[in-house]
Amino acid sequence: MKRIPDIKMLEFDKLFISSQMGGCFTNEKGMRIAKEMLHEIIAQELTPRQRQMIQMKYFGGLSVTQIADNLNLDTSTVSRTLTRARAVIYRFMRYYIKYLYTLSDDD
Repeated sequence: MKRIPDIKMLEFDKLFISSQMGGCFTNEKGMRIAKEMLHEIIAQELTPRQRQMIQMKYFGGLSVTQIADNLNLDTSTVSRTLTRARAVIYRFMRYYIKYLYTLSDDD
């Protein structure tokens, strides 16, 4: 199983989770579970290239230009790959939103 560094929630984690749940699911337990799901999605559902770029962008703090320079790619390729990776993440996270809602009702 591939694991990504457990450094912090990605920049868009909290905003995405809150926006998809109408801002009503922000308790600590729910955010912890959402974070675990997010990291599992990144580890299991993204291609190696997508995972690498997500790690460079959100964990490494690199800009699209810096990623492109490091990987010897066009910035448009990096942007497209990051956009597709986020789309995969969002699609899977939306799938689990109902599950997260049921957990929030237990608190």
